Amino acid sequence: MNQEEEQEESQVDENEGKVPIIEPHTSIRYMESKAYAETYGDEPVWTRYRRNYSGGFPPKKPRTTCIRGGRIASGNPCPVCRDEYLVLHRENTKLLKQFLSPNSGDVLPTTKTNICQKQFRNLLIAVEQAWDYGYIEKPLPSRKFDYSEYYPSLKEQKQ
Repeated sequence: MNQEEEQEESQVDENEGKVPIIEPHTSIRYMESKAYAETYGDEPVWTRYRRNYSGGFPPKKPRTTCIRGGRIASGNPCPVCRDEYLVLHRENTKLLKQFLSPNSGDVLPTTKTNICQKQFRNLLIAVEQAWDYGYIEKPLPSRKFDYSEYYPSLKEQKQ
């Protein structure tokens, strides 16, 4: 074996097992494919996921990241990291809407979705960009009224 062949083999070994980088448009096509429908059905991608943890109580914070050095570092990666075709991008509205509350329109907490901190940051960025670009309608903030200003009888009850 000459030196060039050895270098090619070592490069192949380095890339083996690494998570490939998928383009957002490929992810959008995947979301509409038959493979996605068979895997997840009509449910959000995070509903069937259950994180393994030691002890009787789930951890308060999610793991920092599932992918280190381009490889999956966890035996049980989060729902976004385990499927390489799920890319959090502002144009992938079908995926982003799965992480938004249907009632308030806010992003669901990590305790419910079980995604890692890195993907949660990516989710927040993608949702903000989708709101800014107009891909997703931004929810209006809920208002809290002080009814004692409108009804004098309530003002008297407080005193």
